[in-house]
Amino acid sequence: MELHHFTNTNTTFRDINHMWNQKLIDLAYSAGIIQGRSTNHFVPDDFVTRAAASALIIRKLTLDSELSPLFK
Repeated sequence: MELHHFTNTNTTFRDINHMWNQKLIDLAYSAGIIQGRSTNHFVPDDFVTRAAASALIIRKLTLDSELSPLFK
C-alpha cells in the first residue's frame, strides 16, 4: 500500500497545523495506518510505546485476524 494513493488529507488534528510533517501525518491517517490520541489531537511530540509501534506495523502490514493469536 502506497500512501500517495490516498488523497483525503483533511484530518481534524489541531496540534499538527503548520508542522513540516503535517501532510505525511494526514496521509498516514487517511490510509488507516495511524490514529490520533483523540478526535482532535495527534500529540506529535509524545513517545511511541512498543504497543503503539506494534499496532502501527500490524495495520501497515494488514495482518488478518487469523494471525492475531500469534501476537498475544
